[in-house]
Amino acid sequence: MREVTIKGILDVINELDNLDISEEQVEANLSDLGMDSITFIQIIVGLEEIFDCEIPDTKLLPAEMDTVQKMFGVLQELYKAQSF
Repeated sequence: MREVTIKGILDVINELDNLDISEEQVEANLSDLGMDSITFIQIIVGLEEIFDCEIPDTKLLPAEMDTVQKMFGVLQELYKAQSF
C-alpha cells in the first residue's frame, strides 16, 4: 500500500468531472459539494487503485467517508495496519 496523503485523495476526487475540491474543503461534506452515490463509488474505486488497498466493507458507506478528512483517516488506518 502506498503512503496516504491528502493531496493523493484530492487528486482522485478532482479527476471526476463533477467535483473540484480544494485543500481548504477537506472537512466539508462531499455530498454538499456534489458527491452522489455513483460518484462515491468512483472515488472508492479510485482510492483503492491509487493506494493499492481494499477498503473494508464496514467503511463503504457515505456516512463513514463523506469528507476528505474521514477518507484520509480510513486510509491511514489501513496503511498503519499493513506497515506492521
